[in-house]
Formats: sequence, structure tokens, C-alpha cells
Amino acid sequence: MNIWVILFVVVFVLLIISEINRYLQKQTVRALTKQIENIHTNFGTNELLKTQVQSKNLVAFVSAMNRLLLRYKKEQQHYAKKEQELRKEITNISHDLRTPLTSIKGFTELLQSENFSSHEEKEYLDIIYRKVVLLTKLTDSFYVISQVESNDYPIQKEKIDLNQLVIELMMSFFEEFNEASLQVSVDEVNLSEITADLKATTRILTNLIQNAIRYAKSYFRIAFSEDDQFVILTFTNDVHEFDETQLNTIFKRSFSMEPSRSKGQTGLGLYIVKKLVEKQNGKVKAAINNNEFKLSLYFLK
Repeated sequence: MNIWVILFVVVFVLLIISEINRYLQKQTVRALTKQIENIHTNFGTNELLKTQVQSKNLVAFVSAMNRLLLRYKKEQQHYAKKEQELRKEITNISHDLRTPLTSIKGFTELLQSENFSSHEEKEYLDIIYRKVVLLTKLTDSFYVISQVESNDYPIQKEKIDLNQLVIELMMSFFEEFNEASLQVSVDEVNLSEITADLKATTRILTNLIQNAIRYAKSYFRIAFSEDDQFVILTFTNDVHEFDETQLNTIFKRSFSMEPSRSKGQTGLGLYIVKKLVEKQNGKVKAAINNNEFKLSLYFLK
């Protein structure tokens, strides 16, 4: 066979193969474009790009696109969850502020009337004062949260005798413990000093003591221990009811043991505790066993 004929046949075959590849590539691009449009329209689904063409470059492209889609969908789900949590928190904050303000407004209007006794006047003023105190605590908590989350909360570390600080704070809550009829015990042991911010640590301990007064059923215990790195402070109290699944949410801003939030309990206390402990390079652990709640704080020596 003439050499030119052979070359012509070879070139012709190559041209046909090239045209077929171009056609397949166009069809593949059209198919991928359609898939991308469908994914964009129905982005809530878990659909990914697919191709039947086994070209190495095309498979690598599709694989890279799918990784990008998965990452984008994951981020979208994350932000959707954050947005839902934010809406819930805004609703809770609005409720927390509106409730005492409504009471203050109502009793102030009553005081403007002349149809009440001096005893009633004192009672109304006491209620207004308590609501103002609650509002002050709420706004203070929101302010602390804004500082902690924006890294504006000043941390000035110093050596602190944690045992002594706990005992002093516990004594300041003596009347509250009596009113709550709680059996209270605190270890008095020789401990290494911790390296922490006094103001932040005082707030942490105060929040946890108030939390125990609010929710403990009959007893409240504080124990100390230490390892090579940390001094460990453990708060233990019994509770009336506690769902173990709540352990995953107790440190969130929106959490409250009182679903109705009618008593002014916002759930901000434990959130602030966790943030302030971690800001000092410590950690917090919580556990529940047979209606006994245990919270352990780890402070750096």
C-alpha cells in the first residue's frame, strides 16, 4: 500500500477521534453546566457533579468542584444555624428585658394613683427596686459578653489563693444559703496558688455560687484537687430534674434551666463562666449522674 495512502488514513482516523473527543467534551460541559444550574436551583439538596467521561483532567476538575460545593454547603449550614441561634437569642434578650420593664411600668403607674395604702406603696417600691436590680444584672452580663467576645476584657494575671477566695465569697452568700435551705460544705486544704485575673475569677465563682443557690435541691459542695498543671475546683449539687442531653447546651448563651425564663434566669451565667475560664487558658467540664450535677474548673497554677 502506498505510504501516502497509509498516512492519509492515519490522519483521517486521528481527525475523527479528535472530533469525537471535541463532541464528547462539549456534551460533557453542557451536562456539567446543567447539573450546576440544577444544584444552584435546589441548593438544599446534597447533589454533587457527576460525569461518565473518564478523562483524567475532567475527573480532577469534577472532584475539585465537588469539594468546593461540599465546603460551601457546610459553611451555609453553619451560618444558617448561627442565624437561627441569633434569632433565638434576640428573642430571649427581648423577653428578658421586657418582663422587668413591664413590671416597673405597671407598678409605677399604680404609684401615680392615690388609691393605695402606705403598706402597698412600700410593697410596690420594693418590687420596682428588685426589677431594677435585675435589669442592672442583665445589662451588666450583656456588657461582659460583648467584652469577652470582642477580646476587650482585660486580663491581668496574678497569684491567687483560690481556697481563700472561695471561702470569702461563700461567706458573703450566707443568708442566701439559709433562705434556700441548702447544706453547704467547702474543703479547706493547702493548695498551690493559681495564676489568674482576680476580677474575672471572682465573677466566675460568683456566677457558679448563684447558680447553685438557684438550682440546688438540698446540698452544695465545693472540693479542691490539683495535678501537675492545674488546680481543679469542683462544684457539686443535687438537682430536681436534669436531662443529660442538656450537658451539650448548658454553656450556650441561649440556655436556661427555666424554659419560660419567667424568673429572670437568662442562662448567661454559665456562658460567661466558660468564656472567662478559657480566656485564662483554663477549661470547664460538666457531668450529671443520678440527678447530681458536677462542674469542674481547671485553673493554671
